Amino acid sequence: MHPGSENGGYQVGYPQAPAAQAYSAPPPSAPPGYFGSQYVPGAPMASAPKRSLFAGIAVSDYVRDGIAALLLFIAMFLPWNSEFSFTGGGFAGLILLVILLTLLSIASLALPYVARLGMLGPNWHVAQVRMIRLLVNLPYALMIIGFLLWDVVASLWVFSNADAGPGIGSAMIFGAAGVVLAAQPRASEIEASSMIPARWSAGVRGLAIAALALTVISALLDLVAILTTAHQHDAETSDTLRILVLALLLVASSIAIVTVVVLGVIRGLASARIALMGVALAFVVASFFSAFIVEVRFDFFLASPAYMGAVLLVAAGVAATTPGQVFNDYGSTHPGYTWLRAARGLLLLMAVWNFADAIVSIGRAIVVATYSNEYGTPPLGVGASAALAVFSLLSGALSTVGTMMVRPRQGATDPRPAREMILGICLGLFVLTVARLIALSVMGGAAALFTRELVLPILPILVAVGILAAKPVRSLYQGVPLFAMATGGTASAMQAGAMPTSAQPQMAQPTHAFSRPQSGPFISTTPPPAVPTPATSVASSATTDADALAAANPQTPQAELARLAQARPDLRPAIAANPNTYPELIGWLQALGDPAVNSALAQRLYG
Repeated sequence: MHPGSENGGYQVGYPQAPAAQAYSAPPPSAPPGYFGSQYVPGAPMASAPKRSLFAGIAVSDYVRDGIAALLLFIAMFLPWNSEFSFTGGGFAGLILLVILLTLLSIASLALPYVARLGMLGPNWHVAQVRMIRLLVNLPYALMIIGFLLWDVVASLWVFSNADAGPGIGSAMIFGAAGVVLAAQPRASEIEASSMIPARWSAGVRGLAIAALALTVISALLDLVAILTTAHQHDAETSDTLRILVLALLLVASSIAIVTVVVLGVIRGLASARIALMGVALAFVVASFFSAFIVEVRFDFFLASPAYMGAVLLVAAGVAATTPGQVFNDYGSTHPGYTWLRAARGLLLLMAVWNFADAIVSIGRAIVVATYSNEYGTPPLGVGASAALAVFSLLSGALSTVGTMMVRPRQGATDPRPAREMILGICLGLFVLTVARLIALSVMGGAAALFTRELVLPILPILVAVGILAAKPVRSLYQGVPLFAMATGGTASAMQAGAMPTSAQPQMAQPTHAFSRPQSGPFISTTPPPAVPTPATSVASSATTDADALAAANPQTPQAELARLAQARPDLRPAIAANPNTYPELIGWLQALGDPAVNSALAQRLYG
């Protein structure tokens, strides 16, 4: 039940304060403590405590509402396709429809606040407001689907007149992001037992699969269109085969890119969900810049290698931001490692993307070298294609190194990967991708650019921001200064977390914190191996302080953490929050039922 609500509903004046005892107003000359006709010496005047009508609304809900309204407003002024835009002209009726549906979706953001003010009556429930907001945003979503179908259906005419459809513009990306963000439930509306997050998680998977399916269908029809066009122009078989090979490389690269994004989402991995959110953000930013480049404004269902179901990927990525998602990474003992896996996923995506571009560039160089100009002169020559292949190969190799550097260091005293190396790789990738983008625009002109080209330089920025700013990652590296090796802070950091060693029998090595359990839930309930109890009790304050430091230090060996968990019950909350605590010990701590330990475990899982 929603806090402060009655029967799950919004009540007038929500939340209601306890009713104060009725009393008559004192006369003007009445002394303090006069209540009605009775005087109570020294008694203060009664006043009912006041609470804000919007108490309980999370800050994240305000942020979602603001971003959704901004995205929808910007989308209204961006081009929807090559034939229609609010500022560039088009059908008057369609312009009016876009304006009305945009205002309707923006107005839906006010529903929770209007309900709390009692303007919808006393019997409105949270679930009703949530459903109405979803239904109010449905027309806008159908309008986006209509624009998408417009391009698909019009593109099919390529088989008869060789003209592509109107394409999709930047407004489609912004609109899809805005309407999904506006329609999704807010954190203050989701109860612990609600099935809404599970349904949205299923929706994320469905949208991701649809994006992959649309990419495959577009790719196959693109190949058919090439063969049809070649037949209409009576092209030579050799030239048709060369163009077909190049097209195969292009569509295969698009399918591979989308598959890398979608595969982990289908498996329900939390790291893949975070990576999908990053991809969606990258497409939104890229589409904003592409809106100001005339030649890059539109992607087409046919004749465009950039058409990868981007609208659906963006919708899936924004839907993945719904609070309470049920995606999970098994084997994780700290949410910071889930974010590191997401960074590794984005770097893997960049590696596949760049190697695919390199293969396409090499194939283009071969095709251009043997071209007989049946279809006109290609925008890129042999030299330009070879240069772009070099940039892509270097970026792909650096991305591959990055995927290995983000992995936890197995067997090391501190298993956390070095953030400095990851940031250096991101900087190198940004420089290489920007250099390739500049070279592509100079050698091939703006016509050679696609939205996907603008996405590549944004991905390493997102990885770097996640490593530096994400709360779970900062929690994972708490106490470890950035660039410690360069500033000489490593030694001091090690000394701060140092603990005395004792000549105790070594326990059996516990299961590593990063190993995936063979079966069972996320947190294992298997108790840790027994650890010999020290013969003498620790009484000195110096040893006590050392134990407290060791319990919170991520560099403390797992065997020592197990010993402290048995010998020092007061340190169990700190051990539960320690990133190096292994799954069996976590399950053992959870089984104790200690509220402080459970609170630390919840903070560990959810940041």
